[in-house]
Amino acid sequence: MKKIASHINNPTKFGKASKLAIQMIQAGSVKPVTSDHFMAILEAAMSSSTSCTDPSVRAGYHALFSAAQDAAECLNKKQKNQLSTWTIRAVVANDLFTDDSFVFSKAATADKSDYI
Repeated sequence: MKKIASHINNPTKFGKASKLAIQMIQAGSVKPVTSDHFMAILEAAMSSSTSCTDPSVRAGYHALFSAAQDAAECLNKKQKNQLSTWTIRAVVANDLFTDDSFVFSKAATADKSDYI
């Protein structure tokens, strides 16, 4: 997890690192005991010099933070709140960048309680 965190904030390595993080989530590797390391990955991703809405990484951020919702039950309250904030920035904000009126409308009227 530390190695993924060290690479995910590099825009040129983001794609591969985010895919590894998603595989880790899907494999069930995120547990309460590893939640701090998992949050370090997400924090590094959000601290990147490239915005999560940059067209070159937009899909990767959307996929990563959508998948991160599956690991939310392993996080403490503070971590869940932080994940919610990042998810709004990485998922909902990216959905607003679409030219698909259905996706845009759905994002604009999203039930914010899903993220809070």
